[in-house]
Amino acid sequence: MATLFNTKISQTYQGLFKTIDNAILTAAFKELTDGSGNQSGLFLNTAGDFKVTAILEWGSLKDTGTGVTITQFVTAANGIENFNNDTTLPTSAAVKLYVDTKFSQTDTLTEVLGFGNTTSGKDIAVSANDDITFTDTSKILMGAGSDLQIYHDGTDSFISDTGTGHLKISGSQILLYNAALTGFLARYIDGGGSELYFNTVKRFETTNTGAEVNGNLVVTGTITGAGGSFLRLDGGTMTGNIVLNDNVKSIYGTASDGLEIFHDGSASFIKDSGTGNFNIQTDSSIFLERTTGENMAAFRASNVELYYSGSSKFETTSTGVAVTGTLSTTSNVTVGADATFVDNGKALFGNSGDLRIFHDATNGRVQNATGSLFISGTEVQIRDHNTTEPLATFTQDSGVDLYFDNTKRLETVTDGAKVTGNLEVTGTISGSGGSFLPWLAELWLAILFIMTM
Repeated sequence: MATLFNTKISQTYQGLFKTIDNAILTAAFKELTDGSGNQSGLFLNTAGDFKVTAILEWGSLKDTGTGVTITQFVTAANGIENFNNDTTLPTSAAVKLYVDTKFSQTDTLTEVLGFGNTTSGKDIAVSANDDITFTDTSKILMGAGSDLQIYHDGTDSFISDTGTGHLKISGSQILLYNAALTGFLARYIDGGGSELYFNTVKRFETTNTGAEVNGNLVVTGTITGAGGSFLRLDGGTMTGNIVLNDNVKSIYGTASDGLEIFHDGSASFIKDSGTGNFNIQTDSSIFLERTTGENMAAFRASNVELYYSGSSKFETTSTGVAVTGTLSTTSNVTVGADATFVDNGKALFGNSGDLRIFHDATNGRVQNATGSLFISGTEVQIRDHNTTEPLATFTQDSGVDLYFDNTKRLETVTDGAKVTGNLEVTGTISGSGGSFLPWLAELWLAILFIMTM
């Protein structure tokens, strides 16, 4: 076999290196062939680039087809920092020197995260009994905008959700303990209730029907719910409705001796079941109205009015009462003082008002339209308007006296009548004894008699 030494092959054996198309090398990659023209998978160009289409092995380095380009092997003498680019390949000695140089002081997590790859998605595993320590105000930041932050500011500890979403904590049981881990502050049980504690004693618990309080419930405002609002025991402002079912009573006072307000399914009641007074007080007026707004009764500081179909029919006044319309009674009416009728205002008696007593603005009248008018009494007197002088007296089992200017002029007696004073007759006087001429006629007849003698 011949040996070539210090001889350019291209000068002595032109065409010894052949490409797949038997052409010379150009700027484009050309695949080389063996002497028989077989494909080799090796590509060259006139720029000196070398390409392998299959696996390239240099020790433990393998090109798996990702197009790795190597320009230099970096040794420990070179130092990785001086060749920090994508075309250098460090040796293991260079890597060890680099790591030892960077983390030889404390080997803290801060150093590792500061110089290592923090975007590769690898987990950080902390061994048992090892800690990750954050100083005051150092935060664990999570989310693209650091939305979730966990830190201690030197005084207090914080789990702060500064983003726009929700802070969600999930678990089959979420337990909050006191600082000594000897008792609960709160318990939240999946599929069960939520519990709140005071000094390790459970005070509030949700149940399948609502909630329960172990102890007193003190509310500084109102309690509201789907059924309305509820007042505090020491008072408050009601903002909703209180709905009580039929025969459920609102009782003020004791259960057996108080004020009851309820509806029995048919009617509504405001019932005072006690022994005291039932007082309704107001600084203004009290109105009883229909649901349409029509007045039924009005109680004012100055008067009271009773209505019929929205019209006032009975009203108290400064002098008594006023009735608009007819006053009808089914029993006796007792009048304790004067009953005043205006002119032509009649006191009517009988179904058709047959007996009428009234004043027509000029005269007083007693009119009886049907039957007789009876005036009865053991003694009946007719007097003047001042009631000081008698005009006539009718005495039972005695006589009748007629007066003129307080002087008795005619009276009935046992056997007839007696006139005190002159009796003037304009007609005849007749009786069982015959007829009697007037006195002047008798005198004239006597004169005539004397003249004829």
